[in-house]
Amino acid sequence: DDLKNKISEIKKIIDNIRGIFEKNKIKEKLQKFDIKINEKDFWKDNFVAQKILKEKSFFQDIFDNFHNAENELENLKQLLELALK
Repeated sequence: DDLKNKISEIKKIIDNIRGIFEKNKIKEKLQKFDIKINEKDFWKDNFVAQKILKEKSFFQDIFDNFHNAENELENLKQLLELALK
């Protein structure tokens, strides 16, 4: 029961983070970065190109880490369900 409560708390935290993701439109930002990166003259200004790549990498890391945490939570929920059977 205590484990169930902890998983429920973690789920609430992840739901809050998901709201932040939607509010900040991180997925859309990543798509816009990809469009910029694929433009023909992207490397025309090396400094700006490097800045864009760095920024995209930052948002991609946040996005990937969030989804990894979300998957781990789902795995924990499934393990809990199996343990309670």
